[in-house]
Amino acid sequence: MTHNLAMTGSTAAEPPAFAREFDAWVTERLNMGDVDGLVDWRRKAPAAFLAHPDDGAHYRVLLTAVGVCLGTSSSPRASFPVSGFEGALSTRCVELR
Repeated sequence: MTHNLAMTGSTAAEPPAFAREFDAWVTERLNMGDVDGLVDWRRKAPAAFLAHPDDGAHYRVLLTAVGVCLGTSSSPRASFPVSGFEGALSTRCVELR
């Protein structure tokens, strides 16, 4: 969920607040089916520019998957078989069905 490579060298015991907040926000939006929020993430998500200081290409992969899932299901559901952090990087895996 997060992709701030400049923060990968952090040795802090806890992931930074921005990473936890962004990860939780996206997870909540997926669980709610809030596609509009997911698409407008730069304006609505907490710490969006810290979570993805680049052009957001890695996040847009998620949006592509959400779009495909919406094309095949009237109410797609998300599950999260992998979650956690490696420093500032969220390792959350999303399964849409």
